[in-house]
Formats: sequence, C-alpha cells, structure tokens
Amino acid sequence: MFKQKLTVSIFLFLVSLPAYAGDSIWKQSHALEKQGEYERAAAAIEPAVSANDEYALLRYAYLKYKQGEYNDSIKYYEKAMRLNPKSIDAKLGMTLPYAAQGRWRQVALRSSQVLLKADGNFTAHERLMMSEDNEKKWYVLGRHSKEMTTIYPADAGTLVYLARSNARKGNTPVAVSTYKKVLKRDPENAEASEYLENN
Repeated sequence: MFKQKLTVSIFLFLVSLPAYAGDSIWKQSHALEKQGEYERAAAAIEPAVSANDEYALLRYAYLKYKQGEYNDSIKYYEKAMRLNPKSIDAKLGMTLPYAAQGRWRQVALRSSQVLLKADGNFTAHERLMMSEDNEKKWYVLGRHSKEMTTIYPADAGTLVYLARSNARKGNTPVAVSTYKKVLKRDPENAEASEYLENN
C-alpha cells in the first residue's frame, strides 16, 4: 500500500514539473522585463516561441521592439497574425515598431484594420491620430481628434491632437481654447504651456 502511494506521489510530482517549468519561464521573463533586461526576458521564453505559442510570439515581438530590433519585432508579430488572423493584439503591436521606424502609413494601415473590427478601440484611434500628426494631415487629424474628444472628453492626449491641428492650420483662437482645456486635464503639459505663453 505504501509503495503504491509512493509511486502515485512520484508520478504526480513528475507530471507537475513541466507545468511548473512552463509557469516559471513566464515569471522569469516578466521579472527580467521589469529590470529592463529585455534580451534576457525574450531568451527566457524562446522554447514557447519555438513551439508557436501565440502569447509567446506576441510577447517576444514586444520584447524585440523594446530592444530596438524593429524588423525582428515585425517578423514575430506577423507570425502571430498568421497563427491568428483575427488578433487585434498583433495588429496593434505591430504599430509600435512601425512607429519607431517612422513608417506612418503602415501604422495607419494596421490601426485602420483594427478599427474595421473594433471601431471603438481607443488605442487604434490613438495610433491613427499619431500617424495623421506625423504625416502632417492637419485637416484629417482635426476632424478625427474632434470626434474623439466628444467620445473621450476627459482625455488630455486627444485634446492635444485637436489643439495642435488647429495651431498648424493657423486657427489660433480655437488652439488657445483647446490648449486651456488640455491644462485642466494635465496641468504639467509642456506643449500646452508653451503655446499659451506665446499666443
């Protein structure tokens, strides 16, 4: 009887080892990321990446982005998208290395793809406005940010885009009024303070 219980206990222990090892790579990776050790954080999850684990691919892509390895980051986000073509995480994730490379059309494309599936996704709207701003599409940005400030009236970042687009179009009174609204929400906003000091 004792021998049988011992055998069962050993079996259960051995079965639990792979699960524990799997959990520990995630804990290790997250702990290393918190320390800014992005390369080591990525290396910790490489076995799961090799096994085409969707979350591992997404995380690995993000950690490659954090290391400044933008083309590798895009490659792994693409792998995650092939695995799950509906993944909003992969499409939005890919906008990070594209933005870091200044590839604003690609940022706009991926953000727009997300908005086709989830038209209220705030991050996708934010990245699209970032693209419009960097491509100097002031009228498009103005319309977009105005619509977003109606939906998210407490968000300072969206108001900054609205104020900036009006400033760039030469509509100083509206820009001044909007930058004042920015400072209500974000009293330390340097862009708003500087604009109001000079206008």
